[in-house]
Amino acid sequence: EGPNVREMERRGIPTERGEWNRAVIERNAERDRRDEEARTQREREEARRRDPVERREDAWQSIGYSRETARTLATWERDRGREFRTDGEAHQHLERQRDAMYRDKWSLREDGHALREVDRMLEARDRALEKVAEHETGGGVLRRAFSGSAREDYREARRDVGWYDRELGRQGISCREDVDRRAEELSAREEAQREREGSWGPYEKAWRELGSVMRAREEDHRQELRERNWEMLDRMRGDPPGTAKAREEMDRGDEWGR
Repeated sequence: EGPNVREMERRGIPTERGEWNRAVIERNAERDRRDEEARTQREREEARRRDPVERREDAWQSIGYSRETARTLATWERDRGREFRTDGEAHQHLERQRDAMYRDKWSLREDGHALREVDRMLEARDRALEKVAEHETGGGVLRRAFSGSAREDYREARRDVGWYDRELGRQGISCREDVDRRAEELSAREEAQREREGSWGPYEKAWRELGSVMRAREEDHRQELRERNWEMLDRMRGDPPGTAKAREEMDRGDEWGR
């Protein structure tokens, strides 16, 4: 620029050489920014090529799956050590995961129901034992001696105690501690189930999304076949393109009107 131009620029007087230099500085800054973005993109793509999960995630996304479903399928492929060959194979794997999840949930539900039933039987057995003990005390013995209904009540309580003892014995329950121990085991299993549901949630969502994607693809295929049929009818009849489709829509409208 030289001292004269620099002095004029310092005073706020624009010069041709100063404008040119400012344009060069701006152009160089833009070029550096583009170079930095390109370098970052190359590094990202290189890292993605090195990571099999990222690479397979891109592959699943390229055929129409969302990022979450693509990530789920890619993670499965990494854990299994091989890739799914087709969409159908991935769909079957998702269904197996869903069935396993439902089986575990149903098992927990059944075990919880059985534990509540055992607890109810144990409480009923305790009540029957209290009734037996009441009849075997002094006042109870006298009532049984002079009352037939008291004797029958005593025999019924003894039968109830025996029945509950047999039923609880079949399930390995002899006291309240056994019920508490089984309840703790069930709670531990339920907690493990909840922890697994953190990973099952995306799986179930991915399974549903795969189903919707496959249904959408089937609908697109049916629509393509319909359009081919309309085109064939137009050619056979010598009608302008779209005539068969318009006639079908009009006929459908007449049916709805009727």
